[in-house]
Amino acid sequence: MKVRKVSNFERNVIIAMIGLGIVVIILGICSFLQFTKPYAVSKDGIKVEQPWVVKIGDDESFVVASKKDGQDIIEQVKNSYSTDNTQSESTTLSPEITVVEKELERGEDKVALTDAEDAVAEVVTANQTEAPVVTVRTVEQVTDIKAIDFKTEYEKSDELPKGETKVIQEGKKGKKTIVSQVVKENGAEVSKEVLSSAIEEKPVNKIVQEGTMEEIEEPEPATEPPTAPTATADNDADRSAAKSSAVKPAADDDGDSKKDDENKDKDQKKSNDSQKSEDKKEKDKDSDSKSKDDKDSKSKDDSDKKTETKSGSGQAVVDYALQFVGNPYVYGGTSLTKGTDCSGFTMSVFKKFGVSLPHSSSAQRSYGKKVSYSNAKPGDLICYSGHVAIYIGKGKIVHASTPSTGIKVSKATYKNILCVRRLVK
Repeated sequence: MKVRKVSNFERNVIIAMIGLGIVVIILGICSFLQFTKPYAVSKDGIKVEQPWVVKIGDDESFVVASKKDGQDIIEQVKNSYSTDNTQSESTTLSPEITVVEKELERGEDKVALTDAEDAVAEVVTANQTEAPVVTVRTVEQVTDIKAIDFKTEYEKSDELPKGETKVIQEGKKGKKTIVSQVVKENGAEVSKEVLSSAIEEKPVNKIVQEGTMEEIEEPEPATEPPTAPTATADNDADRSAAKSSAVKPAADDDGDSKKDDENKDKDQKKSNDSQKSEDKKEKDKDSDSKSKDDKDSKSKDDSDKKTETKSGSGQAVVDYALQFVGNPYVYGGTSLTKGTDCSGFTMSVFKKFGVSLPHSSSAQRSYGKKVSYSNAKPGDLICYSGHVAIYIGKGKIVHASTPSTGIKVSKATYKNILCVRRLVK
């Protein structure tokens, strides 16, 4: 059988088809790898091909979008137990919290990303149980002003009767400054060491005089001895009669005088009692009148206070928000009195002024007009990574901070500011 020789054209066609097949196979493999590539998904539906994981000890606790988000969680956990007196460089975590790349495998379920705010709230809440997930150890240098009690000195005085006392100098408490180093674990004090103590103002002792003077009793007056009678019997009889007639009226006068004095005393006592009763009625009347005036004044002050308005709606936002300082922090909450988280706090405050905000700190960053921090005014939103607050002026904010501190006032620059948004003029 004669074999037909393949022409160059046919050879080229075969080679092209083989090449095309190889390309199709490669494209198919690439498409398969692309469609089956694992990824993580945020709450907003954003895909992240290379997420990071926050590990507490050896446990993978949270998956986040970036390494920076993981580091922010670590800092916010530390800040949850920090105060203005905390030495940040001395804060430690046990077990250690680390941030590493998350290895995803093909075919596994989608991995959900966790917001920094949610992660921090979960850690702080778990730390309030009998089995905390991490121990945050902080060191604070605290300065206290304490009172120094005064002493009472007693002096003898021969110018005061025995048994009497007289204060000649009142006592006054002093003041001293105590600097201590306080170690806390998850906000609870575990040790305290006094570093220094200095007296700012010495106490003034109270001085009391005690009388030593003895009272001297005056002697009874001496009675003159009776003189011997020299008159005659007639004279004695006349003198006796005269004495009898003189003594009797005197006795009557004394009885009448005593009765008159008693009647006068009774009349005086009645007059005094009547005067005291009138004085008491007048005093009560004055007291009632004063009390009524005080109530009217207070009512007027309260009324004025209620109707008092601030210039600028931004200041009105601040005044309204500051009413809730001291109320609790509750993760996921929006109640300004029963408990709220940071974004729930700002959402509920601005709702009072007709501004609608989402319940998400990251989403609130896109609302309003962006301004620089140097131009921030009271009522502006201060946005952080995983947190949001309301600027109140003079470098301070009011915010729902943490479960352990609740709604409070802090320095605006206590952490890195991402942006400032103006929602009201």
